[in-house]
Amino acid sequence: MTGRLLETRVLRGRTRTILVCVFLTISTTGTSRRPATDLGVLLHKDPGRVQRFSTAHGTAYVFFPEAGEERCTAALLLEPGRAAHGTVNDRPYAASSSLAVALGNVFASALQGRCAGRPELVDERRPLRVEVPVLPAHRGPDLPERLFAPLGWTVTTRPLAPHGQRLPYVSLLLEGEQRLTDALRHLHVLLPVPDDAPGTCRPAEHETAALLRSGEGWLDGHPEERLVTDALHSTARKDAAPA
Repeated sequence: MTGRLLETRVLRGRTRTILVCVFLTISTTGTSRRPATDLGVLLHKDPGRVQRFSTAHGTAYVFFPEAGEERCTAALLLEPGRAAHGTVNDRPYAASSSLAVALGNVFASALQGRCAGRPELVDERRPLRVEVPVLPAHRGPDLPERLFAPLGWTVTTRPLAPHGQRLPYVSLLLEGEQRLTDALRHLHVLLPVPDDAPGTCRPAEHETAALLRSGEGWLDGHPEERLVTDALHSTARKDAAPA
């Protein structure tokens, strides 16, 4: 499991900065009566160990950098598979699409609002903080605000410029009172949308259908509904097109 998100490599005789892994964290706060570690219960993940999962887009790891009554953080890290490291382009995979698909696989029960052990937790709104350190911004750095703010999130983005390079990436911070299942569904659907770079690995058609299902009940009427659905359908069409 690498500790780097961006790495400088020489490709086609030019020095480029590319993504080598994708990372997001979900944090919450709590009290002794309502411990923050309920986050692990809702996610169906043990805060005491690192868990590894194989996905279509690489290897995913779930771990908890902190897990206490007052604050708990769950981290999802995705390392791309061997096929994603081809030399066709300088950007081996679409971070947002890959991360969204991995999130849907790894947190499937939580995304669907299932918590057999503590079903009463599912409908609780809790203070959530979501951080995505590196998010593609090929459709513009203001798009995350337009996507997430209408859903009740406070959105903060910061342009990234490693080694003085101006890159189409931002860091993303979301803060708000949300049900965890709603937060995961927002991320599942919206993370792929800001990325429109050519030559990237896209979700398969069945993965795109799963993304759209996560939008049921809230995407209808969203100010950017047309952009979101067009973006997700376009990824499916690109995948279906012959090489």
